[in-house]
Amino acid sequence: MAEHQEIIEYLKAAFPAAQVPPPPGYAIAVTPVFPVIEGYVERQLEVCRPILDDFKGHTVVHMLRTNRVAETMRDQPGKRVVLTHDRCGELIVEIEPLREA
Repeated sequence: MAEHQEIIEYLKAAFPAAQVPPPPGYAIAVTPVFPVIEGYVERQLEVCRPILDDFKGHTVVHMLRTNRVAETMRDQPGKRVVLTHDRCGELIVEIEPLREA
């Protein structure tokens, strides 16, 4: 979980009234999914493993801030925001249905 702590702290700061548990099965997850639960509304942030492998935690959080990912998540209740990148290394932010646990 230590590798994901900075992302969890970013989400806790962005959603102060929400529960932000660590990703389920984070140790073995191919693509970690970070749940953000505010009452009856769940949002998820999914960060593809290559981004986590290629960049340090604070760099990933900088990418989240620069691309206003928390704001995107806030506007998408009941959805999952997926961060990945294309073959040129450009960051891609997609919105998809929630991933079931």
